[in-house]
Amino acid sequence: MVARFDREEPATTVEYRPRRFGLRETARLVDSVVHGDPEPESHKLWRMVEDELTGTLFVTTTPSRHEEIRELLARLESVSDAGRKPLRAFAIKHRRVGEVLGLLRELLNAGVLEGATGGRAPGTEESAMAVGNVAADGTTPTPSIAPYPGTSARFAAGSIELAADESTSRILAFGEAPLLDQLGRLIAELDVRPAQVIVEALLVSLSESESRDLGVELQKIGSHDGKLFHLASLFDLGSTDPNASALVPPSGSGFGGAVLDPGSFSALVTALDVVSHGRTVTLPKVLVANNQEASLQSVQQVPYASTNASDTVAKIGRA
Repeated sequence: MVARFDREEPATTVEYRPRRFGLRETARLVDSVVHGDPEPESHKLWRMVEDELTGTLFVTTTPSRHEEIRELLARLESVSDAGRKPLRAFAIKHRRVGEVLGLLRELLNAGVLEGATGGRAPGTEESAMAVGNVAADGTTPTPSIAPYPGTSARFAAGSIELAADESTSRILAFGEAPLLDQLGRLIAELDVRPAQVIVEALLVSLSESESRDLGVELQKIGSHDGKLFHLASLFDLGSTDPNASALVPPSGSGFGGAVLDPGSFSALVTALDVVSHGRTVTLPKVLVANNQEASLQSVQQVPYASTNASDTVAKIGRA
C-alpha cells in the first residue's frame, strides 16, 4: 500500500506570462521562493526558461510547485499601482544620448511597444496558460489552463517616461516593468558601434615653368647740322656711357655682352632663360564615421624647442 502511493510526482510544463513586473525579476523571485532548495535531487524536477521574445516563463516541475507559482504570481498581480512602475537606467556606450532618446520617443509615439506583450485587444484579461503537461514518459496530453489573475496585455506608449542624463550617458525610464524589458532590448539593438571609414588620398602637385628674359640697351651720341644729340633706351639693364671707355660691371644672371665705340655709341645685350620643374606629393588620411562628411588637410608640422627664462630678485627690508 505504501509503495502504491509513495511515488514521484510527474513533471509538467506550464507557460506563465507575468504582467506587473519584469520577466527577469519575476524569474529570479520564482526561482528563489519556489525552487530555493539546495538538494541536488530537487534539480531533476525543475527547469525554467525565460522567453524574452514573448515575455513568457516556461517552467517544468511538479504540480505542487506549479500551484506555488500560481499563488506567488497572483500575489504579485494584486500589488497596487503605486509599486508597479520601477525606474531603470540604461547606459549608452556607442552613440549620443540625445540621439538615442529622440529615436526612442519617435518609436514610442509610433506604437512600437503597443500590443507586443500578448497581442490581445485592450481591456481583455489574460491568464497564464499551460502549453501542455509533459509526463515523465515524454507524452503530451491535452493542454490545460492554469489561471491566475492577469492584467491587460496591451500597454499604451504613454505609460513610459524617458529622460536623458548627458553627464553619465544614460537614459532613465519610468514605466511598466514588461515595457521596460522590451525597451532594454530595443536600446541594446540601437546602441551599436557605428561603422568607421578611413579615407586616404594621394595628392600630387606638378609644376612646370619656363621664363626667358632678353634685353638690349642702346645709347647714341652724335651731331647733326652742328647740333649734338643723345639717344638712349631705358630698360634698366645698365648700359654704359658712350663717352666712357670702360665696360659696365656684370650684374644679375644669364648672358651679357657690351659693345663700346667711345664718343659714338654703346650697346648692352643680356639674355636669361630659366626652366623649372617641380613635384609635390602628399598622402593625407582621416578616420570618419560612416555617412559623415570629412575634410582632408595636408599640413607640415615642424617641432621646435623654446626656452623661457626669467630672473626674479626679491628684496627684504626692515623698517
